[in-house]
Amino acid sequence: MVATRNHPKEFPEPSTPSSSTPTKSSPAKTASPTKPSPPAPNSNATTTAVAKTPTRTRSTTLPGYVHIPDRILVVWLLLSLPLILWDTLYVLFRPHTMPGGKFHSPIWTPYALYGTIDYMYGWPAWNAGIGFTAAQGSLNAIEFVMDAFYLWVVFANGKVRRGEKKDVKWFLWEEKKVEGAGLAVLVVFAAAVMTLSKTVLYCKSRRPRRMQ
Repeated sequence: MVATRNHPKEFPEPSTPSSSTPTKSSPAKTASPTKPSPPAPNSNATTTAVAKTPTRTRSTTLPGYVHIPDRILVVWLLLSLPLILWDTLYVLFRPHTMPGGKFHSPIWTPYALYGTIDYMYGWPAWNAGIGFTAAQGSLNAIEFVMDAFYLWVVFANGKVRRGEKKDVKWFLWEEKKVEGAGLAVLVVFAAAVMTLSKTVLYCKSRRPRRMQ
């Protein structure tokens, strides 16, 4: 007791309990552990990473589809279109275009001889009511429009070189670069498939007994 009274320094005041310090009367709630926050990224490293990351943007400088028509195809279509139109009108305007009809001479005079060889174009098929010839003529009309559409796109959108002009020689033989001809190429391909299938069907068709 004497030593306590004669202590050179006073004892410090006892610390008062705070709200976070658990007491005997009210036990403290166990706080959930918190994850340590990651260190702040370096601004220079972030800028470098962003600069190296490629951006996925659609390029507007890519060239479009350019079609270069084949010279043989263009010449073939120009030669076949008048024949297709001639044959189609003969079939669709029968019997007026047949021998004895008011439209037969002079445009369809050669069909008088051809009708005696191919009965599908002559009087035997007409009298027998054969509908295959008319169906073929309808497909010929569609084929004519498709081929004509392709040639029109080639002529209208074809690019000429400096000093050239769009004339018959250029259209028949010169190399042409046609932009925006994707639909026309698809159409002329479908027309070629129609021509092939129609030819196969015509060759495989049998003459009816009344025509033999």
